[in-house]
Amino acid sequence: MSQASKQWFDIDRAGLAKLLERRGIEFAVFELIQNAWDEAGVTRVSVSLQAARERGYSLLTVEDDAPEGFADLRHAYTLFAESAKKVNAEKRGRFNIGEKLVLSLCKWAHIVTTKGMVLFDDKGRSQKASQCRGCGTEFQALIKMNAQQRDRVAVEIKKLIAPAGIATTFNGDLLPDYGWRLEREIICTLPTELADAEGVLRRTHRKATVRCYNLANGEPAMIYEMGIPVCEHDCAFHVDVQQKVPLTIDRENVTTQFLREMRTAVFNATHTLLDSEEVNHEWAQTAIESGDAKPEAVRDYMGKRFGELRASYDMSDPEANNKAVANGYTLVHGSMLSKTAWQSAREAEAITPAGKLFPTHSDNFVMHKDAEQTDGMREIGHYTRQLGKLLLGVEVQVMFGEQASREAACWRGCCLQFNVRNLGKHWFDLDNNRLAIDDLIVHEFGHHYAANHLSEAYNDALSRLAAKAMQLGREGKLPA
Repeated sequence: MSQASKQWFDIDRAGLAKLLERRGIEFAVFELIQNAWDEAGVTRVSVSLQAARERGYSLLTVEDDAPEGFADLRHAYTLFAESAKKVNAEKRGRFNIGEKLVLSLCKWAHIVTTKGMVLFDDKGRSQKASQCRGCGTEFQALIKMNAQQRDRVAVEIKKLIAPAGIATTFNGDLLPDYGWRLEREIICTLPTELADAEGVLRRTHRKATVRCYNLANGEPAMIYEMGIPVCEHDCAFHVDVQQKVPLTIDRENVTTQFLREMRTAVFNATHTLLDSEEVNHEWAQTAIESGDAKPEAVRDYMGKRFGELRASYDMSDPEANNKAVANGYTLVHGSMLSKTAWQSAREAEAITPAGKLFPTHSDNFVMHKDAEQTDGMREIGHYTRQLGKLLLGVEVQVMFGEQASREAACWRGCCLQFNVRNLGKHWFDLDNNRLAIDDLIVHEFGHHYAANHLSEAYNDALSRLAAKAMQLGREGKLPA
């Protein structure tokens, strides 16, 4: 015998309840609170959660003072009914599913509003238009929630960020300031969801206010949708987005695109607040790789991660890499950044190849003519040639000129090039600057034996030169 039904679908309350229980029982309360916050003209929302006589259950009441109450009482029990919130990015709802998820956990419940009352109990659902309120809505239910779960709700509900102008209480007490400090409030364009003319939710982009709060109590960072926590995320801040956040139907997570764009916007606004440890976290690296990080944010990131003295490894000039390290620079190798992060760093001029900072090619050395040399330069040129004969046993050629590098001098074969551009003409004063002059000359003479500043051979060369200079000094053979 065949059976017919007007309804195409049946709803399994137990299965629906599992959607909510997987996220945590506190989200049952959050669903009701966010619906109350979204009502037009609401100024007060009160939540009460008390132990019930029946073991394993609690009495939950959520009440608001919205002047018009429910716009359509049928929405209290109709899954996926058309919601007016779908066309408003600054309203939290979109699927018309909130109360239904909560009802799936209840033994009985009633919703009383300005349009009447709906009662849910073991007999089913009944509606009474005669029983109504002058304003606002009350949801009351015997909900499956034990003492431990009530305690969890009492803790988690304090983490809500209540909208300005809506006094929200829990068991008679105003929701407290949880101790978070507003670090930044920014306006940026982020993905969101809005209904089109046919009521179909579409992904789009829209400008929104985003508020970044510090982590005050060691808690994990959360993404919020207009004061309601959505999910944890890898970030240095709680991030409260003041528009719809693209979510899965069970509101368990945000989309990958949204997360990437949100991270970039937050990083651009907060990079100056981060320390060297925080910039190594995934969220900061994602922002750098996005291609939308601001140049100043990229430069700050590179400085905090690799230090202000940093250079990229230069395969075309191996000795320049050694000189960079010898001068206290951090060498950044290719594997330390992704391809897109390297591109961002170069476009922001956040790093320079070692070969440009410490070039070992003399192509760009512009030699001074004799007429451009000061008396101090000529004296030091003579002094350098004397030391070359005594310490190295070779005829040293001395050149003075300009080179666009950070080097003070450079050794080329048996030629010592002094970079006047960096040293300055006043440096060439043998009477008053002999210690610095001797230091630089011996440093460069060491390269007669070894090019690599960091090699053991170079270190041994400096030791031999120092020992020979001491011997010549004792013998009175060093030039005055």
